[in-house]
Amino acid sequence: MHTCKCLRRRKDMKGIMTATSLLTVIQLTVILLAAMHLAAGLAVAQDWVIETVDPSVNVGYYSSIALDSQGLKHISYYNAYNQALKYAHWTGSDWDICSVDCNPPLGHVGQHTSIALDSNDYPHISYYVGGGGGALRYARWDGSAWQIATVETGYEKLYTSIALDSSGHPHISYCDEPPGDLKYAYWDGSDWHITIVEDGFCSGYCTSIALDSSEYTHTSYIDAWNDYLRYAHWDGSGWQFATPDSPGFYGDEGIMTSLALDSSDHPHIAYTHWETDDLRYAFYDGSVWDITTVDNQGITGKYPSISLDSSDYAHISYAGAGGGCGLLYSRWTGSEWERTEVDMGGGAGLWTSIDLDQLDYPHISYAAGGSAILKCAWLFNPMSVDRDSNGGRGSLTQSDLSLPRAVPSPSDGAATISFTLPYSCDVHVELFAADGRKVATLAHGEYQAGTHQSKVSNLSSGVYMYRLEAGSFIAARKMVVVQ
Repeated sequence: MHTCKCLRRRKDMKGIMTATSLLTVIQLTVILLAAMHLAAGLAVAQDWVIETVDPSVNVGYYSSIALDSQGLKHISYYNAYNQALKYAHWTGSDWDICSVDCNPPLGHVGQHTSIALDSNDYPHISYYVGGGGGALRYARWDGSAWQIATVETGYEKLYTSIALDSSGHPHISYCDEPPGDLKYAYWDGSDWHITIVEDGFCSGYCTSIALDSSEYTHTSYIDAWNDYLRYAHWDGSGWQFATPDSPGFYGDEGIMTSLALDSSDHPHIAYTHWETDDLRYAFYDGSVWDITTVDNQGITGKYPSISLDSSDYAHISYAGAGGGCGLLYSRWTGSEWERTEVDMGGGAGLWTSIDLDQLDYPHISYAAGGSAILKCAWLFNPMSVDRDSNGGRGSLTQSDLSLPRAVPSPSDGAATISFTLPYSCDVHVELFAADGRKVATLAHGEYQAGTHQSKVSNLSSGVYMYRLEAGSFIAARKMVVVQ
């Protein structure tokens, strides 16, 4: 999301994004008993799936995305046409969309949204309410209804960012304007506690929050008066501050920071360097800050959002030239930044927000077009990455790992995964929907040398990925089913 969440630990999936030059292990094919066409409403180009979530006019502002334990997407966003906070949830078959808070006399209900999910996969949303004096509000789903609380009233409560602790209690950073102080509010189960983290004119813009393994608060923000990128964290007794960079800030829309913490609780920040029109990335290794220019191709880097994968590598979504001239995505491969143009339609890339699924694949919400509709893009099987760390055993070879082939036959929504083993080993095969949700386990246990097949039936139309582990080898492939 454009504001960050607590880092998800995905150590069990770590190998899927690790590539080596050594190919491979097992002959792996798919016989797809379905026509190879796309499901209605989806577009697939270069393995990116792009979908319109809410086609209404002017609804895609301030989007924030989070994936639940099943890999299903949850998005909070602002409907500027009706001035309402909205929420969209992918159920596995369609989008369930509702208005969470709407009070037109107050005006602007739902700007600067940020979403996080608790252990029950229930959404919690922080947002700004304009008009009527202004307020910071917080909404949560309790399993049957939305519960809404006003955290603080008075003027503007901008750039809200939310994270949840292990008890599911919300922690929110935001800018209190005027004068622009950085503030922090948390719920202890009975009361809200509000603290000024840093005071000063325009000192707390563009905040992003995360909680570390000790549930201490970390936040990135911009001191707009002094043109500094700032970082603050609570060490258990007081707030500690740092100034990683001087980005230059003129109050333009789209100038943001986004924070994530790695497995060592070190901060990673994506932000806009407005003086040079670049996307930048700051990482603290425990002793020094390392600053990198990720993308300097024109006026770029607006609306950045960061998420870290299971290798602690950064994935960043952001807007292209001018901010809103294309949705862009860059990821650190371990040796370089890899840049991808995801959606280059006019007006795409506003208010981007990113999260990674259990396979470390990115899912991005954003506004697109002159009418600012809400869209979502996700990367499916980006590089057909395979891994072999056989450690010299080496008798496994692979001549061809191809994409699925279609067999002309009536579609019954079934697919057969076939794999060949030169010797016995443990095998695990899983099938995932495009949104990262596991559909089925097709093989699990020790298999003898030879060819084995596993069939899955009653698949709905859509894009799927199957993932095979055999010994130390991992492979992932894509297939498309249409009924």
